[in-house]
Amino acid sequence: MKVSKKQKAEGQFWINLGMALLLLFAYTTGLTEKIYLGSGKIVCATFLIALVALAAYSPRIHKLSKICTTQALMFLMMLCLLVNNAELHRGVFTRLVYSITFFMTYLFVLEYDAWIDFFLKATKVFGCFYAFVTIYLACNPRIYVAFVIPLFAQYTSISQQKEFLRDGYYCGLTPNPAFNAFYMFAAASVFVLEMMVAKKKKLSSWIWPLFLIAIMLMTGKRSYPILGFMTICLVYWMNSRDDAIHKFVKCGSILAVILIALIIVAQFVPALSGVSNKFSSQAQAGRMDSGRFEIWSYAIKHFIESPLWGHGWDSFKYAYLAPNGIPIHTHNVYLQLLFEIGILGSAPFYAFFFLSFYHTKKALDIIKYGENEIARRNVCYALWMQIFFLLYCLLENPLYDSFTLLPYLLACAMGEYHYRLLYARTPNQEKQKQNWGMQGCKW
Repeated sequence: MKVSKKQKAEGQFWINLGMALLLLFAYTTGLTEKIYLGSGKIVCATFLIALVALAAYSPRIHKLSKICTTQALMFLMMLCLLVNNAELHRGVFTRLVYSITFFMTYLFVLEYDAWIDFFLKATKVFGCFYAFVTIYLACNPRIYVAFVIPLFAQYTSISQQKEFLRDGYYCGLTPNPAFNAFYMFAAASVFVLEMMVAKKKKLSSWIWPLFLIAIMLMTGKRSYPILGFMTICLVYWMNSRDDAIHKFVKCGSILAVILIALIIVAQFVPALSGVSNKFSSQAQAGRMDSGRFEIWSYAIKHFIESPLWGHGWDSFKYAYLAPNGIPIHTHNVYLQLLFEIGILGSAPFYAFFFLSFYHTKKALDIIKYGENEIARRNVCYALWMQIFFLLYCLLENPLYDSFTLLPYLLACAMGEYHYRLLYARTPNQEKQKQNWGMQGCKW
């Protein structure tokens, strides 16, 4: 049945609305009670509208078909969240609700690509917004202290937020420098990846990513610039058709230019020295690990007590609270999964991480030889986000935070969509191969 332009426009509107509702939740961490008027019912209703809007245009809804391996793993992962959930035992539902919602979103959106362009554009818009707000609040600290800090008092203590400001780590319109840094970091990466796949490179294209990276350094987060450059280099290496020497020279040259530019600019704008200052202060205190080794030791020690089944989803912070006086995550997702759901429960998560990455890499191996810049950008983003997420899992808790979990799952859906389109034996395969300009490529 042929779809009219009006029907197509209406469909795109609902898809964009569904994606916008999810992104608004993930990209406004700490403001949930303000935006949704403190009601969990409003949050749930918002999620339901988003899921219905995205599911309505999924081919799976119109024609049931065999689920793929990653979708089967997703169902197992959702089951692990529901069984012996430590927060549910305490009457806390927020994390479970948004995690299940994001997992279900993955099940629907990997069936089509009409949401991808809006998602990437929204990522850039959110990142630029937070960058400009950060600059404004850095120039007006009184406004930040008087109006912004109280907004997040229920999420992060006022004393901790003032401590961030005193140490020169700018949170912007967020309760934590890590949130602010990720919003800008994700946007900068989209700009960089668009340049990477573009046939014609423009010098002006560097303005936005360099601006976002510079403001991101004001947050003092060390992992983003370090892991960010590593992931971009890895994606460039896998996407490029050049030989190894040319790849190495280009990566080294870009790193040198960026470092020199940032060092020069930091001389005139001291606020950009947040990352280097944090390295210095941590080195002087003799705690370069920020206390992570102690937390990891605790997780390993108690994992041995129940290696197969674990102690229950989201239980680590409560277990750590009793003897240490503070609820905290492990700052290593792989260890936390073992502690909470054991070897058996962790297996589907580890399998999903690996299989999603493998499928995305396989898709890029073909698409990089085509002429379709949009398809290459999408798969490069999917690969970049997955690599960053998997590396970041070694140091932080991205699986448990909405602002990192949603982009990761959407990136996995992007990669899986293109992989299935390229490798599935369907009549659409050869047509898509022609559309992407890869008629002469090895299939």
